[in-house]
Amino acid sequence: MIRVIIVDDMMLDLRALHQLVPWEELGMEVVSKFNNPLKAIEYIQEQDVDILVSDIRMPLMSGIELAEKSRLIQSNLQVIFISGYEDFHYAKKAIEIGAYAYVLKPVNDKELLRALRAVKEKIVSDQEQKRIQINAEKTLPYVRNQLLLDVLAGTADMASVHSMLHEYNFNASHVTVCILEIDDLFLKMKQIDINERNELLSKIREDIILFVEKQGLGEVVKTDINQVTILLNDSAQVGQFEAFIHNTKVKYKLSVTIGAGMVAVGMDQIAESYKQAKEALQLKTYLGKGKILYYSQQQENHIYDAYEIESTFEQIFSSMVAYDLVGIDDGLIIIFQLLRNLKLQVNVYNFSLHILTKLDGYLHSIDEDFYQLLGGDFKLLDVLFQFETIDEIQTWMRRRVFEISEMLHMKKQNKSGRLVEQIENFIMINIENGVSLRNAADHFMFSPSYLGQLFKEQREETLINFIIRKRLEKACELLKDTSLKVYEVAYRLKYRNLNYFIRQFKDAFKMTPGEYRKHL
Repeated sequence: MIRVIIVDDMMLDLRALHQLVPWEELGMEVVSKFNNPLKAIEYIQEQDVDILVSDIRMPLMSGIELAEKSRLIQSNLQVIFISGYEDFHYAKKAIEIGAYAYVLKPVNDKELLRALRAVKEKIVSDQEQKRIQINAEKTLPYVRNQLLLDVLAGTADMASVHSMLHEYNFNASHVTVCILEIDDLFLKMKQIDINERNELLSKIREDIILFVEKQGLGEVVKTDINQVTILLNDSAQVGQFEAFIHNTKVKYKLSVTIGAGMVAVGMDQIAESYKQAKEALQLKTYLGKGKILYYSQQQENHIYDAYEIESTFEQIFSSMVAYDLVGIDDGLIIIFQLLRNLKLQVNVYNFSLHILTKLDGYLHSIDEDFYQLLGGDFKLLDVLFQFETIDEIQTWMRRRVFEISEMLHMKKQNKSGRLVEQIENFIMINIENGVSLRNAADHFMFSPSYLGQLFKEQREETLINFIIRKRLEKACELLKDTSLKVYEVAYRLKYRNLNYFIRQFKDAFKMTPGEYRKHL
């Protein structure tokens, strides 16, 4: 409801305005009325008001003064003046202070209602515009971030991007893309509550944004949970992040590595600089962490080998889940051969930690926990300090991945076994209700093909054959009751066709139901 106050020093006029206008029909509520303008100001100081309906000539304070003082308190207040004088001076002042209407006494009902409806439309329109503006301001950071993500990915429509980024005062003439990554975040913070971890991440991101804004370095783009991408205005400023790396290590006891691409001359080269920054960052496992890694064309062979190593990890993890020990071993041989081919001084500890991070991340993606699978040993990281050679890492990783693969396989078998037992119980409970593969699949919320495959893997019998076998076993049990006719047994078990029941029974037991009953 639109909130209205009425002010008039004449009590009769005040009462008439309140009682004769259909306020509720107009979607309005008279929240208060005053014959003293000073009291009205006190009210406006404490309460929200949308419309002020006021007489102009009053002894303590004119309506003009009241409106001016009220507008200083609530700038969006709409004013309608009612006056018994057709005074040009008052009308002029009313216009000057932005009064919405000037209605003469005696009040013409139609004229006042027309003014109230018009001012209501304005208020509703203003409120809608304000809502749109607030929503736009809320979504602006997201839109801006999404726009820059498209630029980084090379999928943005450059024609529209140029004009939009110009509105954000973004200069794309010389840009260096840097990716700032918190090293080994999840592995190092495994024992921290997820809410604390998210809060810490938010603080670090805020520090990054504050640092970039304070130094006037460029634009910050959120690209991943442990990554922030920065579009620097000038490549010479990359070195300024050395201070940020140091401060983060001191403040949060966390290492930060930055990958920096080459200078992009123009918007269309930013995606390439971003790609280079990612490639430079990939080498942190081999070149060390907690520093700025610059992309250079001389590193392209190293980057290619590093990329091959990363992609082979995915193959190993897939083999691990599939319990393919040969596939695991083959993948490890490829990785460590590529690692030896890298003509870099590989930091053994960094690479070991990288392997654990990759493994932990993959297990997390399939709802498994690295530490729980290995007995909840949080001191596992201590062993990494003991490795001195690449061969030691290979031996350790082979043993650990084999161990995890075995555990995942056993968990899957146990989980599948429990599910199959539940399926069998469901079949037995509903054996007289016409249970089918489709019924069971719907009940357990799996596709019929998947449920059938899972059952066969565990029982070496199709689920359909299991249902048929159990129905016929139930038929044998019912046939022992000589009061039941054969067709009644078939009906109890939801066979629609008696001949089909007899044929299926004979195929299973080499005799008809009637012959079976004679042998009892």
